[in-house]
Amino acid sequence: MGSAEAGAATCGVKPLPDCPLQAWMKANTSAAMAAKDFASIEVAFTKTVGFAPADPKYKYWVSISKDGADAARAQSLTGVKAACRGCHDYYKQKYKDEIRARALP
Repeated sequence: MGSAEAGAATCGVKPLPDCPLQAWMKANTSAAMAAKDFASIEVAFTKTVGFAPADPKYKYWVSISKDGADAARAQSLTGVKAACRGCHDYYKQKYKDEIRARALP
């Protein structure tokens, strides 16, 4: 999907519904982070490994997700937050601009 097509407002901009990854993150990470539920956070990070786009521009996605799962397993909130921040810093805007409507595997 080209960026022009991906950038079309089909999701993620109010009043449109959330995009697939956005909806999944809200459902699977927000409450777990607020509750410091490390078991659920670990599961979420492990699952996001499989969400990695094939595009080489996203080459650190898997390692960041694995680092987050490791941090959750160690019950390191600092490590978990660092993984979240790292992924968001590297990929959030690029993902939104290019493939935000992409269905999750």
